Amino acid sequence: MKTQSIHLLYQSAASSSLIFIPLLAEGFGAQEWEIGVIGAVYGTALFASSYLFGRLSDIHNKRFIILLGLAASGLAFALQIFAGDVISLTVARGLAGFAIGIFPPALVAYVYEAKIRFGRFLSFGPLGMAIGAFFAGLIAIYYQIFIFSSLCLLLAFLIGLTLPAIRSKPMKIPRFPKHLIKRDFFVYLSLFFRHVSANAVWIIFPLFVKQLGGTLVGISLLYTVNYIGQFIFMNLFDRFKSSKLIICGFSGSALTFLCYAFTQNFYQFIPIELLLAFSWSSLWVGMNLHLLNRNVEHSTVIGLLTSTQSISIACGPFIGGWVAYFLGYRATMWFAFALSLLALLTFEIGIKREE
Repeated sequence: MKTQSIHLLYQSAASSSLIFIPLLAEGFGAQEWEIGVIGAVYGTALFASSYLFGRLSDIHNKRFIILLGLAASGLAFALQIFAGDVISLTVARGLAGFAIGIFPPALVAYVYEAKIRFGRFLSFGPLGMAIGAFFAGLIAIYYQIFIFSSLCLLLAFLIGLTLPAIRSKPMKIPRFPKHLIKRDFFVYLSLFFRHVSANAVWIIFPLFVKQLGGTLVGISLLYTVNYIGQFIFMNLFDRFKSSKLIICGFSGSALTFLCYAFTQNFYQFIPIELLLAFSWSSLWVGMNLHLLNRNVEHSTVIGLLTSTQSISIACGPFIGGWVAYFLGYRATMWFAFALSLLALLTFEIGIKREE
């Protein structure tokens, strides 16, 4: 339960801070495009650290990388308390993004190599997100939310100190592992398209829900429904073929964003969040297992997967912010729907090329 607890705690920290960043930025007077820039800075920093430390954890000690990342994240998330305007918030999110990207690839590889049940481990991530969303809505005061996040990461670090060392054969990984990128290029590219679409939506999602009558507590409720759904579904999905899970995940994502485009009031979001939970659970479990089963460089390929997510987190909010600024929130949902279909098509092409 140690690795699951660490996963739960760090996802609680990340989600509790993430949910209200757009609203905090709006309170500082930020336009939609500026909120997109804040998200892009966070994603770019996350990309850099995931790529760098994913490779390093295959070369060096995974346990050390996990502890280093948890300690750095606890400090970085605490610094968000001092953000008082758009610029300082942007800097704080950049530091938080870099710190929180250090250890997840090493943690995932540690779990896989220790032969801990993988779907169950992943499911504790959304459970942590649900807890983070719940407490963020309950607290509803920004600086106290950041304190909560930092304390979660501190507790995760203390648990990390008790992790036993596992024997991993050190590998020689090139600085730019082009052979790994080439082997699963269509996997990474398809996730990039899907995650750009998703992050284009998430950066303005609280504002969209607010426009349709949602309150801070209501917004937290929607995130909680999504995360609890993911906890349930991820526990079930690791027994299925990874490629089928991925196809199901892309299809469900496209349908989710299409439903968002037609939503007329707050209550219609609730069942859509369950569809979102189902589709993302299927996609994320499938993606991780697909890469881990095909490669021996476990930390590196998960680092590349996380880096792909991170590039999407950098691009998606920037695009979503501008689309919302010029065309409105619903246009962002249509953009996400179209890009998710492109992700599905890209993965299907990749599967056919492997056959």
